[in-house]
Amino acid sequence: MSTSPMNSLAPGTTGHDNQHLQRLRLLPELNRFFLTHADIQDAFPGICRRLQRAVPHLYAGLALYEPGLGHLRLHAQNSASGDTALPANFILPLEGTPAGEAFRMRRPVLVDDLRAPQFASEASKELVRLGQRSGCWVPLQTANSVMGTLWISSGRPGAFRSDDALLLNEASGQISLALANQLALQQLQQLKHKLAEQLGDTELDFKKLSASASVGIVHWGADGRLSDANDAFLRMIGRTRAEMEQGIRCSDVTPPEYTVLAEQAQIELLAQGHCRPFEKEYQLRDGTRVPVLVSASLLGNEHPPWVAIVVDLRERRRLAPAAGTATSGMHTGAHQRTEDLVANSPAMQKIVDDLQKVAPTETTMLLLGETGTGKEMIARAICRMSPRARHPFIKMNCAAIPAGLLESELFGHEKGAFTGAHARKIGRLELAHQGTLFLDEIGDVPLELQPKLLRVLQEREFERPGGTQTIKVDARLIAATNRDLTEMVSTGQFRRDLFYRLNVFPIHVPALRDRRESIPLLAQHFVQRFAQRMNRPPLSISPELIAALEQWHWPGNIRELENLIERGGILSTGPELQVDMDEIQVTPRHSASGQTLYDVERVHIQRVLRDTNGVVGGKHGAASRLGLKRTTLQYKMKKLEIARRQ
Repeated sequence: MSTSPMNSLAPGTTGHDNQHLQRLRLLPELNRFFLTHADIQDAFPGICRRLQRAVPHLYAGLALYEPGLGHLRLHAQNSASGDTALPANFILPLEGTPAGEAFRMRRPVLVDDLRAPQFASEASKELVRLGQRSGCWVPLQTANSVMGTLWISSGRPGAFRSDDALLLNEASGQISLALANQLALQQLQQLKHKLAEQLGDTELDFKKLSASASVGIVHWGADGRLSDANDAFLRMIGRTRAEMEQGIRCSDVTPPEYTVLAEQAQIELLAQGHCRPFEKEYQLRDGTRVPVLVSASLLGNEHPPWVAIVVDLRERRRLAPAAGTATSGMHTGAHQRTEDLVANSPAMQKIVDDLQKVAPTETTMLLLGETGTGKEMIARAICRMSPRARHPFIKMNCAAIPAGLLESELFGHEKGAFTGAHARKIGRLELAHQGTLFLDEIGDVPLELQPKLLRVLQEREFERPGGTQTIKVDARLIAATNRDLTEMVSTGQFRRDLFYRLNVFPIHVPALRDRRESIPLLAQHFVQRFAQRMNRPPLSISPELIAALEQWHWPGNIRELENLIERGGILSTGPELQVDMDEIQVTPRHSASGQTLYDVERVHIQRVLRDTNGVVGGKHGAASRLGLKRTTLQYKMKKLEIARRQ
């Protein structure tokens, strides 16, 4: 195992004594180090050098939690050998990783062997593949807030003891404080830029801003009481100064659907002294809604009340009238939080209009459409537009998880619930508490599990397998499928009562061939995204290529288009996007009209095989979906020249 060299030993001391001395010096050294180093990412190698002297290790990493996505993302890493082990922006899920367990449980996690069954996620397997076998994981937390996870690891099993984990946990306290200060500064900058964007002023002058009639300033107490407001804020809430002196709380002027946002901001304020800027509305006595942007922090004092800056977003339309025309093209007619949806076709515009109406509610939604049409993107847009936007968005693909493990993944399990259940497991449903649970391929949920899911929808409660405690959960459910649930109900493959409970607000997502006018904008969007990811200038798309893309029937829908663009971007050497035209040549066999039975049958079987990841037999295999015997399907595949993994 590679380690950095120890300091020279003092006369008469042993290596053990020296390491003990280094452990005693660690916290004071880190304290002095943070006085001159503010950026944790840049300072991480220096932090690790000091950790290395106290606790020799091969690798160290730091991951931050992303609330809207419900996972940890690698923020900084350091290798004693000088090699970078993990790719930038590496994702660590909260389930199946020691980093996620330390974050969720808010305590150190000491792992003797990463190959243990409880850490069977792909992220953990990647750590093992890169030579990490054991380690210590500790949460990065301040007061009531957990920001992420810090860890050190070794290439051999059982390399660390409990006192190593305790020392790392103490060091993480100082790192957490430095990180919280850094995030606070970043959020102040974020507020400045966002205020500038909302007010249409790229060179924001805060003196001018303070005097603006569109900016309110108010003291926000820990009990929610509002006081010492300027005239602009009083106009926003439609109250007089005398009424404020008598007592007005934030909840008195906030519509119910924004209560969660206000409560979350108050939790952040109590824990960190500041909160991230967020948008909400105030409600006047006559029912009028006033959209505002709110940010708050402690300014010059150690305890509440906080000082809140509130921007009246109605002024945005007057100060920046051109902003409405800036969304022509890809974002035409779309709400600002549906910006990832190309809505220039009538079908997609109707979906965007529906989302704006239903997203702020708690209604269960069902997304229907072929594979690759963008159902997950729509689900994420619903989450971003809802009052749950700042809480976890948890995704689960019901078709990608074996039927025997589906219940455990969704509901979790207690220790000893079945063979191999070595510890309590928190299911996806609990992880989505106060947030959104997206169940993709809901049609693949086994019949025996459907009553339990129905109970969650109706009663908002469940029991973990192996447990007796009833667990209350508050999560909004969005389901999606490419299967015909109505047909499945009629054939007894899907419960009728569950279907009715899911089908409260169905949205049919059209196939790409049914909205060809979206293809040029989608292609340009993917080209720009690829360029950003590869850090290169965007490639141009020739009119001839656009015409060819518009003629193709896109059996794989948007996902197929995205993959084609990415493949072309990798292979293109000049300033223009080059793709293999043989992949999208329109021939009589695949033309929109005059398709033969051979063509239709071949395309349909290929699509079903894609949906089942090439699985032919079994309960959820392609043969079962097509209503054929396995041997009959294999005969047809051979006759139609279809490879199993094609």
